[in-house]
Formats: sequence, structure tokens, C-alpha cells
Amino acid sequence: MSESEEVWKERIVLKGGAYVLHLKAQKIHPPPARFPSGYKVNCVLVDAFENKPILILDNHEPFGYHYHPDPIHDKSIRISLDEQIKDYIQAIAWFRRRAEEVINERTSD
Repeated sequence: MSESEEVWKERIVLKGGAYVLHLKAQKIHPPPARFPSGYKVNCVLVDAFENKPILILDNHEPFGYHYHPDPIHDKSIRISLDEQIKDYIQAIAWFRRRAEEVINERTSD
């Protein structure tokens, strides 16, 4: 049985409470087959008014690091980030940048 240790947990409120970022990473020992890197990462951008996730990044086999660009309409769509991201720190940094882009796209209309 694997044990986990939280290595990152952050909640960031953006745009006066309109959006919330949830960033989480856990070290899992021993690494299970589902998380061969030994880390489980889950990042979610939530539209706080609708209380729905609008962007998700996670990592698990067989997909590795990937994101779901439109989880409200189709969570099964995954875009691989394995070429760009090698660890949870890079994943969280990438997600923060992409979340800002998504928020700016939604608020510029």
C-alpha cells in the first residue's frame, strides 16, 4: 500500500473572487504503476460564479502530464504535456500561466 505526503497545496483567489486556482501535488511512496514518477499532481481552475472547473491539469498513466482544456463540455479530451513538463514544479508553473491566459480570454469579451 502506498503512502502519500503533500508537497504542495495552494488555493489562489483571482479577479476579485471570480476564479479560484487549486494547486496540489503529493509524493507517493512507493510509486504505484499509476504514478511512476512518484508524484500525483492535480491543478484546477474553477469559475467561482458557476462553481465549475474550466481547466484541469493532472498526471497519471497512461497519459502522463496532460490537461483538459474544456472539462465542462468534455473531460475526456486530454492534451499531452509530457514533452514540456518533467516534474510537479514545472506542471504547477505551466498551469498558473495557462490559467491566467484562460481568464484573460474569458474576461476580454
